[in-house]
Amino acid sequence: MLRLGSFVKIKVFAPIVPMPMPCKSRMNSLGCRNYATFSLFKKQGNVRTGRCQDSRGGRARGDEFYNFMDVPPRGFTVVELLVGLLILVVTFLVAVPELLEWQADNELRVMARSVVSHFQHARLEAVKHNGSAEIQVTAGEGPKGGCVVVREGETIKQFTLPPGMKLTSGGTFQFNFRGFPDTTGTVTITNGNKAYDITLKLTGMTTLTEGDVPP
Repeated sequence: MLRLGSFVKIKVFAPIVPMPMPCKSRMNSLGCRNYATFSLFKKQGNVRTGRCQDSRGGRARGDEFYNFMDVPPRGFTVVELLVGLLILVVTFLVAVPELLEWQADNELRVMARSVVSHFQHARLEAVKHNGSAEIQVTAGEGPKGGCVVVREGETIKQFTLPPGMKLTSGGTFQFNFRGFPDTTGTVTITNGNKAYDITLKLTGMTTLTEGDVPP
């Protein structure tokens, strides 16, 4: 018979048959030693609930129960590695042609600006020395094409095209002491995929615009 004010402590265990399994070293910090086995009572997600039991039948740490979290294995599977390599190969095949084309266009733009710079230099030489100066543009592909700035028969500045580029038109453009040209014209430089037009105006200014690739 129970009296009022008394307390009764009842332990209730679920009738689940434990499934012994060897304890691993990561359980040692919780009281499960290497010679003990871990009895699994419940598993929910990656959390296992159970207790460690001595191989001689005794409990490692009394009636206490412990929760152990299963850590997923680290690293890559063969399938994941193959998929990653496939993505890299496809990216490489798509990006490399675009990168090469961008590099070729960038080199062409640099050479076109160099032509503009030679026009401006010829004009500056004429104004600075209160005389005349001219730029000779030679049409041709690779080293056969280029520009030469001449003042009073002396070569001041020059350059030739690298392989793969071409000047489709040429001529001689002369500037007077005021910086005005005796004629106007357009010079086209191309690499076969893209072209730039360098146009000399009556004011002596030189413009650079993207043009049509000549046939």
